[in-house]
Amino acid sequence: MVDNSDSKFIHGLLQQEFVKTNNGFIQQLWEHVRNDETSYSDVVELKYKKSDLVNYFRKYDKLGKDASGANEKKYAFNLKITPGINYSSVQISTTNNNLKKFNVDFGTQLNYRLGFEAECVFPFNNNKWSLFIEPTYQHFNSSNNDELGNMASINLNIIDLPIGIRHYFFLNDNFKIHLNAIINPVSIVCVDPQIHYSYSDLNINPMISFAFGGGFDYKRLSLEFRYYPSRSLTNSYMNLSSDYQGFSIIAGYKILDTKGTKKK
Repeated sequence: MVDNSDSKFIHGLLQQEFVKTNNGFIQQLWEHVRNDETSYSDVVELKYKKSDLVNYFRKYDKLGKDASGANEKKYAFNLKITPGINYSSVQISTTNNNLKKFNVDFGTQLNYRLGFEAECVFPFNNNKWSLFIEPTYQHFNSSNNDELGNMASINLNIIDLPIGIRHYFFLNDNFKIHLNAIINPVSIVCVDPQIHYSYSDLNINPMISFAFGGGFDYKRLSLEFRYYPSRSLTNSYMNLSSDYQGFSIIAGYKILDTKGTKKK
């Protein structure tokens, strides 16, 4: 028989509450939430407390001790070399019928272009907008007869200083599509800035121009197709119309890529 004291002891054990601990979250963190900044000891030593978990996730996100829970917004700056080819054409013609006819089609040429792009990526809207400037050298050299049989020649060596705004469409972490809208307020004409023909010369003085483009980016590489609408080369001549237009295929390689905030 069990005496009364033993019965009370057994009854007390049955009534006692036991606290069990579930450490399954440690295994889940180690399997799914780790990177080069975290170690196994960081996970094992975690307590299931808000402060411990917040500190761990800050370290996982590489935010540092003073960071808040949200990503800090930062600008990103990129530098890129942008060589390519131009497919462009030039036409010059009189607009006053009382003047001696001067109509020359210099044809369409495939020429090289060299550029260097500096881009600032804005931190809002998940880093989808940027502003860039792209100093570019372009070349065009041709000759032809006008409608009266007079020989004319043109030698264009232009440094453009276009400014553009760009919008990105992210497909994944490495691949994205972009669209550009560009204004070119400044052009520097160098090396023989004239159109020569049999009875006079025309000084070249390019006006403000615009361009539109689109392409894709893969890691540090990019490829873009850019269209240049009609552009005047002789704005100081009231009776002449000049038409310089074309499109470019532009390759790009980032030599500097500073990251902003991660896209959502």
